[in-house]
Amino acid sequence: MIPDSETGHEAILRREAEFRLKTLKQFIGLEATLRTQGEKIDALNNELGERNTYIHQLHEERERLLGYNKELEKQSTYIHQLHQERDRSRAQLADQEQQLEFFAQRLQAEEERLAQAQLRLRSIEGSVLWMLLRPLHALERWLTPLRRHPGPTLAPAADFDYHLSPSLFRLFQGPAFTVQGWACPREERRVTAVRIRLGTQIFNGTYGLPAPAEEGRTTPLNPATGFQVPIEIPPGRSLLQLEFCFEDSEWRTLFALPVRRQSP
Repeated sequence: MIPDSETGHEAILRREAEFRLKTLKQFIGLEATLRTQGEKIDALNNELGERNTYIHQLHEERERLLGYNKELEKQSTYIHQLHQERDRSRAQLADQEQQLEFFAQRLQAEEERLAQAQLRLRSIEGSVLWMLLRPLHALERWLTPLRRHPGPTLAPAADFDYHLSPSLFRLFQGPAFTVQGWACPREERRVTAVRIRLGTQIFNGTYGLPAPAEEGRTTPLNPATGFQVPIEIPPGRSLLQLEFCFEDSEWRTLFALPVRRQSP
């Protein structure tokens, strides 16, 4: 028979072996679980890395699209400016065509008037009365400078650099019009005022406005040479005189131009 003490010892060893076996199985199971969890974590990390790469690509695509949108905005602005320039060019072309038509009609009318005047002159010069009155005409031409009163001092157009916009060579449709542009004297004198004589009327304007940088000429005494004069044009033909006043209160005429407004 086996003593009770040995039987108890074996039972303890058996229980200890069972516990170790159970612990080993739990460790193996836990290790397998940890390995599985690690694989899942690695898979999630890989997926997270792929997502981060995709998000980075999306950010780059967004930046590229934003840059493309900015470029489109610049191109749209440039296209809009081109359209505006095209409209201005069309308006200027229409204005030039109207002026050309007016000049052609005016030239034809002047040529007809010149031809008629030449015919009348030949008829008059060939008449007996003209031959009899010729000495009296010669005497009148000799006496006329003695009776003539001195007129205002006029400055020829060559004394100024100037530009008008729009041009005055046109057939005016309505009474209201603003003569504007820039004018700079070639001599070193300060300009203080501008006005327009239209028949018996005088229209005062404003001198010293900023002139276009690409066109206007300036001097130290005249740093701003732009001007504008609102006028009212009467129906029919009138003589327009553009005058400038220097600092010594001397008015000088830049030019005298016949203008015509269409009768209502």
